[in-house]
Amino acid sequence: MTSPNYKSKPADIFLIAGGPQSKNTKAILAEVLKSSNTNLQSKVYRGGKEEATQAYSNIRRGADDAANKGRRMNANWYKKKAPCVAYIGTASDDNKEFFLMLKQILMDAGAGSVSLVPLVRRFDPDKARDILLASDVVFISGGDVDLGMKYLRKRNLIIFFRELYDRGKIFCGISAGAIMLCRNWMHWRDPDDDSTVELLDCLGFAPLLCDVHDEEDDWMEMKRLLGFFPQGTIGYGIPAEGALRVAPDGKITSLGSAPIKFIKKRR
Repeated sequence: MTSPNYKSKPADIFLIAGGPQSKNTKAILAEVLKSSNTNLQSKVYRGGKEEATQAYSNIRRGADDAANKGRRMNANWYKKKAPCVAYIGTASDDNKEFFLMLKQILMDAGAGSVSLVPLVRRFDPDKARDILLASDVVFISGGDVDLGMKYLRKRNLIIFFRELYDRGKIFCGISAGAIMLCRNWMHWRDPDDDSTVELLDCLGFAPLLCDVHDEEDDWMEMKRLLGFFPQGTIGYGIPAEGALRVAPDGKITSLGSAPIKFIKKRR
């Protein structure tokens, strides 16, 4: 897939726990979709050619020149537009029922449209690229982290995703999707043998380690993950009713229930 043709700054990353019984998911997703308005692109055309882009929040409201007037008009149109969501379902094997359930939650939260990016059974690279480029938010569903990353690697999407993120596309993950947006998780060569566990590289857009809705098991997997890292490494356990908003500079804001902070200690 080729690179997108717009320029901006990286947007915030949203990591949503979204456990099966979570009551906050819709409200948190509404915050995600609301934030997408501040990151939409305003384009300037002269002679039928795009010359520049910028986020509407950066437009100089007091400028009188024609170019900035054009930016303001275009930005206001984008601001009123309900955000389009590109749905990545690789972690759930593009499960249709799971997609329809999450699509309804996203629509109820304020999405204008939710489109499944075809990556598993009916992979269509051109259609996938078009959906991703047209979206305001890329939403990564829950399921299995290892499976989700496997398909992203298989479809050669990781570099393209990084380019989208670097140019201002909003990424949001729920459950396993949240973990996929962080630095690392774990892979078991043999699911029945804990001695075969090894570190798994994830997307790394959020420069941290996290686990989600694992309160009942006392965050055992988060603690195991920290075992791969040096003393002082921090990990976050995001409770079922919580989420993290991670800015490009690494600043973390809690949404809903506060996260549990873990620090790797000397053995």
